[in-house]
Order: sequence, then structure tokens, then C-alpha cells
Amino acid sequence: MLRNFCKQHIINSDLGQLLHLSRVLNFKFRGIVVGAFLSASASFLEGASMVLLIPTLRGIISRDFTFIAGVPALSYYFAFFPEHYRHNYFFLSANLVGFVFAVLVAKVVFCFISGLIVSSIIRDFGNELRKLIFKRYLQFGKLFFDRHSLGFLQQVLTTYVYQVANVLGTANELIYAVTTLIVYVGVMLYISWQLTLVFLALVPILYFAYNWLVRKIHRSSHYYSESYGVLAATISNAVSCIGLVKAYTAEARESETFSHTSDHVAELEFSIDKKRLAIGPSGELIILFFLFILVAIIAYILNGHPSETAMDYLVFLLVLKRAVTTYTGINIVRAAIAGVSGPLDEIRRMLADEEKFFVPDGTREFPGLSGPLELRDLSFSFPNGAAVLKSVNIKVLPGEVAAIVGASGSGKTTIINLLMRYYDPPVGAIFVQGIDVREFTLESWRARIALVSQESFLFNGTLRANLLYGLPREVSEDELVKVLTRARLTDLLRQLPDGLDTQIGDRGVNLSGGERQRVSIARAFLKGAEILLLDEATSALDSTTEGLIQQALSELIAGRTSVVIAHRLSTVRNADHIFVIEDGCVAESGSPADLLARKGKFYAYWQEQYGGYDGLPKPNTPA
Repeated sequence: MLRNFCKQHIINSDLGQLLHLSRVLNFKFRGIVVGAFLSASASFLEGASMVLLIPTLRGIISRDFTFIAGVPALSYYFAFFPEHYRHNYFFLSANLVGFVFAVLVAKVVFCFISGLIVSSIIRDFGNELRKLIFKRYLQFGKLFFDRHSLGFLQQVLTTYVYQVANVLGTANELIYAVTTLIVYVGVMLYISWQLTLVFLALVPILYFAYNWLVRKIHRSSHYYSESYGVLAATISNAVSCIGLVKAYTAEARESETFSHTSDHVAELEFSIDKKRLAIGPSGELIILFFLFILVAIIAYILNGHPSETAMDYLVFLLVLKRAVTTYTGINIVRAAIAGVSGPLDEIRRMLADEEKFFVPDGTREFPGLSGPLELRDLSFSFPNGAAVLKSVNIKVLPGEVAAIVGASGSGKTTIINLLMRYYDPPVGAIFVQGIDVREFTLESWRARIALVSQESFLFNGTLRANLLYGLPREVSEDELVKVLTRARLTDLLRQLPDGLDTQIGDRGVNLSGGERQRVSIARAFLKGAEILLLDEATSALDSTTEGLIQQALSELIAGRTSVVIAHRLSTVRNADHIFVIEDGCVAESGSPADLLARKGKFYAYWQEQYGGYDGLPKPNTPA
């Protein structure tokens, strides 16, 4: 029963979560043990100084230092001095005061060293936690990132980790405060056990007052975490879509939205600060009232007693004041831990496996494509969503080009995401040479696939770094030049001030859309994968740029098993098979000529784009 009380009340549950988090990190707290030992030692030195101070003050006032004989350490020390020194008032007074001073200096040194050790541990803990969360991010399925804003994920990785790591240092403060409080209570018992019992009667009143504030801080922290997440998402949306914001002259609206959200966050921050700062004054008010009672009791006790006992009670009041301050400090630490309960919960959610949409790894190495790539009755739906694909059957033989066409939202890109294994396909739905693709390791499978999508993924770095990203081999300058020629990038290279070492900006903003696409194509050339996936690779480009990219893609596709998704039908005129997707189903399939002859769905799309022309466009004819 006592153990449960300590677990639920004395030791804050959030502190327990922090300790659990350290176990998840497999973080060794040997330094904490040393820091805790030094903190406890500092507490006992604090108590020793108080215990030594009482007889020292008595001796100085009464000019009687006979108590030295009853203290082994003091009697041993003074035995080294000549007899006349051991009876000299000023010598004894100075040495005893020096003893008290030395003990307090040792206490300060121990506290400083303990603080350094704990600070080092906090930084290491924060660093390990940050690395663990980032590693977890890289393991999550794509669907997780589809559902969370970039701003929120950055916030957890930086702000929340910093806050949680910092509050871990309060564990050392808590150890120091608890041990110091124990020592103070011991000193008070030494002076007067009766008055100490009166003080202990005050503790429940202080505890419930502090606990009420800590619970409110805990609740406010969760509101703060939610609001800060909204603020991070607001920043991410506005900055990542700054072109859209300016195009619609929505700067004022975005500023107003941000201001409103920021004001709400500031209000919650102030609310937490207000409750945390109220802990000290509330305790002070209770203590002031209680001190009036104690002073009255002490005055009654001193009536008719020798005046030298007044010094004992004066020290008692001093120790009592420091004990209450220390107890208040314990609850300030609890408040600090409660203040990060919201961020702590978010971190714990990141470390949990629920709703992370992991794509399970296989156990077999993919040896390379030697048979057909098949989708067999593939049905797929997102969690808590409608079916996106319904019994889709597609077969692509080695070296063939299969095109998938259809209206927006019909499920085309989902097929690409499943083939890339960004999403986990159902068992027995995607086969490679008769083997379920889920049996292959993700690394060996993706190593054989090159993806060129409508969104060019480029890092903020040099052109060279983007071209060579992820390649497990060295690439010579001659090979780079040849690839740039095949990707129709030589003209761009001549225009760049630093050639391949030119910084291309965030997401390749210093390049045009067509140039970014050609960089993606060059990257696919360098990867040399035998399976090629093209997802709207020529969308939203002018005819001249599309022509350049089509030439590059024609070279890239040659000899590779390719799955091409296209809205512009000019990009699929040379496909071996075309599959028309409508509402998640294969509405029709066949060669381009066969589908035009049937005058079905594909024919209708063709009519929309080519205005009634029934024949296939000649090769290299712009759409």
C-alpha cells in the first residue's frame, strides 16, 4: 500500500515515464548514481554544518567549548595543537567557524560537480533520444508521413526532445531535495522532537495544496502540446506553400491565422508558468501562518528556561524555514516534470508501434527480374477509408512496357506506391517470377527499382550530391558526363556557375520543373535498375521540355521492365500493354492499337486529348 502511494503520489508518474524512456534507450545512468551520491553527500554536509553550528554558537556565547571533547573528529583535530591553544577562546572560535565554513564549501563543490555530471548526462540522453526518434521516422511507412505534418515531426524531434531531456536533470534536483529534507528533519528532531511533530502535521496541508497545482499544470501541458502542434503545422503549411500564399495574396490571412494560434500557445505557456510560480508563494503563505503558531509555542517553552536554549530554537526556526523551502523545491520539480507531460506523451507515441504503418521486411534477397511482374486480384484500401483498388490484375513480362492510364483519383499512383512497397500490399497480391514480393527484403527489392515521379525529390545541396544520392558505388566523371548527356542536361550544366558543384536550393528551387525532372532521370540512369516506374513523369511541362524528357525517357526505358503512369497519352503510345483504371478497377486492357479499335474507355480519353483523330501519333510527334 505504501509502495503504491509512493509510486502514484510521491514519485510523479511522469518521472516514472522518463525512467521508462531511459530503459527504452538502454541508457546507462552510472553518472546519475555518482551525481546522486554527490548530491546526497552535499545534503549531509548541509546537515552536518547545521549540527555543528548549534554548539559552536553556544560556545561562542557562553565561552564554553567543553563540547569539543564529545565530538571525536574535533577532539582529534585539536589534539595536534599545544595545550595553551586548546584553551584560547579566539583560536577555538576561529577554528570552529572555519570548520563550519569548510563543510559548507565542500557542500558547494559537491553540488557543482554533481551538476556538471548531470548536465553531461542530460545532453547525452537528449542526443540518444533524438537519434532514436529520427531512426524511427525512417522506419515508419509512407502512410504515417501522409497523415502528419512536417512541422509537427520537426517539433517532436527538436523542441520536445530538448524539453524532455532538460527536465531529466530535475531528477538529480529531486534526489538532492529529498535527501536534504531528510537531513533537515533529522536536525529538527535533534533540537526538538515535539516541535518537529508539529511541523510534520503541516506536510499534508502543503502536499494537497501543491498537488492541486501540479495536476492543473499536467492538464495544461497536454493542451499546450496540442496547440504547439497546430502552430508547427501552420508554419510548415505557410512556408512550404509560400508561392500559393503570395499568388492568392493571402499573406494577411496567414499572418492572422498564425497570430491567433501563437496567441493561444502563449496563453497556455503563461498558464503553466502562472501555476508553477504559484507553488512558492502558496507555500510561503501557509508557512507564515504556521510560523506564528510555532513562535508562540517556542515563547511558551522558553518561559522560565535558561536563555541559552533560545539559540537552539532560533536554529530550529532557521532549519524549519529551509526545510519548507526544500519541500517547496520538490514540488517545483514535480511541476517542471508535469509541464512536459504533453511533449513526453508525444515522444512516447513516436516510440510506440501503433499507427506507424510499418512495411514488414522480407527474408529473401531479390536476385533480379527473370520472370513476370504480376498484380493478382490486388485490392487495397487505406485504414478507415474506402477501397482504392479492387481486384486489379496486371502482368508485365521482362523487358515490356506496361502503361496505366485513367482519371485522377482512380488509384494509379497507389499501384506505384505498392510496387515500391511504400505501402504494405496484401499477402498474395503482387508477385515477381511467381514469388510474393513481400518475401523479398526491402533493400534488395528497391535496389532493383528506379522511380521517376511527377514530384522530383531533391535535397538542398549540390547538383552532384543529388545525382549521386544513395549510390553504393563510386561514379567517375566520365560516367557522370555521359549520363548528363543522355538525360539532356548538358546545356544546363554549361549554364551553372559552379557546374556539378552548384547549390540547387531547397527542393531544387533554383532549377526549372523540366530540369528537376531530368535530374531525376539522370539519377535513374546512374542507379541502373532493371525495373523502372514512371509516375506522371512529363506532367505539367511545355511541349519542348516534354520532348526533351521523352527522348531521355525513351533511352531510359530501353531494355527495362517498365510500368508507366501517364495522363498525357502521348507518353504511352509505344507501350506493349495499356491498362485503363477506373474507380480502382481495370476497365480494359490491350495494346494501344487494339484499345483504339475497341472505342471504349481508352478511345474516349484519346478523343479528349486529340480531338477526334483516330490514329496513333507518329513517333516524336508532340502531344
